[in-house]
Amino acid sequence: MKTIPLTGLVPPQNTMNTNQQPEAVYSLGAEAFEMIYSDAEQAQIAELFGSPPPLIPPKEITSGSHDLSRVRFLFTGWGAPPTDEKLFTTLPKLELILYGAGATDHLTTDTLKSSRVRLTSAIAINAIPVAEFTFACIIFGLKNVVHLAARRYNRHSYDRSGLPPIRGAYRTRVGLVSLGYIGRLVAGKLRSVDVDLVAYDPYVSPDAATRSGAQLVGLEELFETSDVVSLHTPLNNKTKGLFTRELFDRMKEGSTLINTARARLIRAGDLDSFLRARPDVQAFIDVTHPEPLPEDSPLWDLPNVFLTPHIAGSFGYECYRMGRAMIGECKRYLAGEPLEYEVPLR
Repeated sequence: MKTIPLTGLVPPQNTMNTNQQPEAVYSLGAEAFEMIYSDAEQAQIAELFGSPPPLIPPKEITSGSHDLSRVRFLFTGWGAPPTDEKLFTTLPKLELILYGAGATDHLTTDTLKSSRVRLTSAIAINAIPVAEFTFACIIFGLKNVVHLAARRYNRHSYDRSGLPPIRGAYRTRVGLVSLGYIGRLVAGKLRSVDVDLVAYDPYVSPDAATRSGAQLVGLEELFETSDVVSLHTPLNNKTKGLFTRELFDRMKEGSTLINTARARLIRAGDLDSFLRARPDVQAFIDVTHPEPLPEDSPLWDLPNVFLTPHIAGSFGYECYRMGRAMIGECKRYLAGEPLEYEVPLR
């Protein structure tokens, strides 16, 4: 991941005055800290508490080296310390964990759930660049960009003969699998183009889907009738391996598959075999298992595959938006207002 250097308003952990008793502390990976909390975000947080909170590495936060008995707010992100009994013993007055990154499954432990500590996350903020990336892939897919780029660079020609026709974005059908944070944002962006939008999500009502601009259909119908199929399903025990070769085989001639969710949503080996067998289908694949792929994976060399190294989420300056969201949450908490991105725990 690319990091953006900071001048550093936060004192390094080894120069922290152990007599200080801060109300807030940062604890996350050093690279993640630089990515999420820029100088501007650090300055705002320092203003909230009268001085810059110390930055303490996750492995040291429960070491007893610092007096954290008055800490109420834990600003964190990728590389966050475990939410176990040791953390809550070290931070006995902790009230709010502000996770300036995405999914929080690893933080929602039984210990956290049984405590009085609240958790908020920037997962909805991290969805924004994923939706932007997906929207771009949809338009590129409808313009046959993968096929045309492969033809141009392999044959030094713009010849389109032998390739599926370019559909374009007018009155074509886009199918979104799941209408969570990202799916709804993608649906919103697709309102700017004249496409027929359908979605599959067993947890969303028809009325809610309609408000997003989509019509609910069955999963098989979505794969059979969509010019673009975009996966946004969360990975869990129920969805692992949900998408199979049988489903992919239903896809229309010359259609496009996009996966910016998780690779293990697809049954092992099925994506490779399908894309080898169906060179007419373009695929934009941002997630693989493992990451990176083995050197002998066929996906590296298939001309109908556009591979990216898990970049759809927040990168560069986009990460600062997550830090800014956590500052907003902290301000709302201090003002006694409802949190906008709170993670339900109880």
